[in-house]
Amino acid sequence: MFAVISVCKRLKDQVMQLQLPIQGVAPLRTAVRKLQSSSEHLTSLHSDFLLLCLLSKCYKTGLSILEEDIYEVDQPKELFLYCYYGGMINIGLKRFRKALEFLHNVVTAPMTNLNAIAIEAYKKYILVSLIHNGQRIF
Repeated sequence: MFAVISVCKRLKDQVMQLQLPIQGVAPLRTAVRKLQSSSEHLTSLHSDFLLLCLLSKCYKTGLSILEEDIYEVDQPKELFLYCYYGGMINIGLKRFRKALEFLHNVVTAPMTNLNAIAIEAYKKYILVSLIHNGQRIF
């Protein structure tokens, strides 16, 4: 299992270096599906897959993963990235209410220290709330 994850992360790095993120979308989607013990399990490849979807503007492909409820998380950082990229993909699809939900999950998730992901998510949350609600929320 760790060998598959390592190969997939290497693939992601290579397609990003070549500036061809779309070439990694299908293989990573397959790998995510194979590595999940259940549809409720967040793997370390979810965020990599969503990043490639975001960079290649394959937003609807990312929705196939985002529409599942996640209850099992191995690493907190993976949850932060999953929700952040999920919010960004929903922004790309102009699904602002759903984007606010994902970004809200990042901002309100328990953390020992403030991290860069949470700060960026908060900035996006404010901007999306302005677009969606027409007012600032502090």
